[in-house]
Amino acid sequence: MSSRRVAVSFVALLLLAGCGEAVAPSAAPDPLPHFVRWAPAAPAQFAAVVRRSGHAPRLMAAAVAVPTADSGTTSAATTSQLTWLHPVGVTANRLLVVGVSTKDTTTVTGVTYGGAPLTFSGASSDESSGARVELWYLIGPASGRSPVSVSLSGPADVIGGAMTFSGVDQATPLGGFVGNGSTGSGATDPSVVVTNAAGELVFAALTIAGNPGVLTPAQGLTQTWIGYKGLGHSGAGAVAPGSDTVTLGWTKTSPAKWAIGAVAIKAATWSGPPLDQFQVSFSAVRGQPSTVEINYLGAAGGVPQPFLRLEVTDPTFVPGRGNLAPGDSVQLTVTVDPVNILVQLEPSGVQFGQPAGLNIWYGGAGSDLNGDGVVDGTDADIESGHLKVWYQEGAADPWAAISAVQSSTDRTFTALLPHFSNYAVAY
Repeated sequence: MSSRRVAVSFVALLLLAGCGEAVAPSAAPDPLPHFVRWAPAAPAQFAAVVRRSGHAPRLMAAAVAVPTADSGTTSAATTSQLTWLHPVGVTANRLLVVGVSTKDTTTVTGVTYGGAPLTFSGASSDESSGARVELWYLIGPASGRSPVSVSLSGPADVIGGAMTFSGVDQATPLGGFVGNGSTGSGATDPSVVVTNAAGELVFAALTIAGNPGVLTPAQGLTQTWIGYKGLGHSGAGAVAPGSDTVTLGWTKTSPAKWAIGAVAIKAATWSGPPLDQFQVSFSAVRGQPSTVEINYLGAAGGVPQPFLRLEVTDPTFVPGRGNLAPGDSVQLTVTVDPVNILVQLEPSGVQFGQPAGLNIWYGGAGSDLNGDGVVDGTDADIESGHLKVWYQEGAADPWAAISAVQSSTDRTFTALLPHFSNYAVAY
């Protein structure tokens, strides 16, 4: 085994190697795929984190990942102090965000979690102040199940929602608050636009004053809570992947006044050196979920972005060793190539009862996918119609395309792997 290999608990291997030829999309298929290179960077750097069931995350190198929305809770009442229990896990770099929905000029005077005070992020109202939403946050909330307590300027109908995030920057967890509110009777649907949030997570909270009919989160949003206080007051929270410009909102079937507020949740940077020898090693245990995440850092000081996520729970067979029983382990290896978008999984031929999950991002290639030095329609056509995941059993074996789901928005492929071999994003 080469010293430039990475052993990981789940091994899904994707090989993105470089081929700088410009190929017309209409050309006849070649017997070999055209591999994609990393965008020019010298030298390229990578970072990895390994997670295994029952163990603390193993930091292999500096890494940045998109924040994760962990859990949401909600409560509603007519009161001057709304209190409910909210769980916080043991994940790293946690953030608690609380959204409060009020009506008729009622404001929030303070929010605590387990007695710890939250910081005010921002508030938004409709033009008549009939609907109001506020966002508050707490960096590093204590793990466990503690009360969220919202104090108001006076007794009123109030809906509160709490959301826990992990993988969040602990120094600057949020972008700037962005708000919007309805005019008149609220005939328009609630929405707000957040910019410059690529690689982040965006969170929005909503207040509806009135009966909105059917309230539905817009496409791309994941609703994390929704609460009601009678037919005339509702509140909700939702998250969406960040991008250069992202619109968050809901649709409704009846006019109602509304206010919406949103923030970008910023990713944490893991402390530690770049990945040594482009490798990571550990044992995968049958029946125990394991994950490895590898990020592409570009050149020294580059902006990190996700590259590889592998999930394994059920290794069943190892060449030269035979079948694995539950609880048996196998040493797995992933190798990252610093020149080409390339990884290699070993031992080759390891098989899985439940397929290993693979996500591979090709955003580190940049937009010049054919490497001809020009970003044009050929690159767009390659991405939309020709880019695939390929695999190769061994160095002397032919390449063939496999079934994988592509997201051009995230620039990623998702595939299920029944065994290990070489895998590549190529065209």
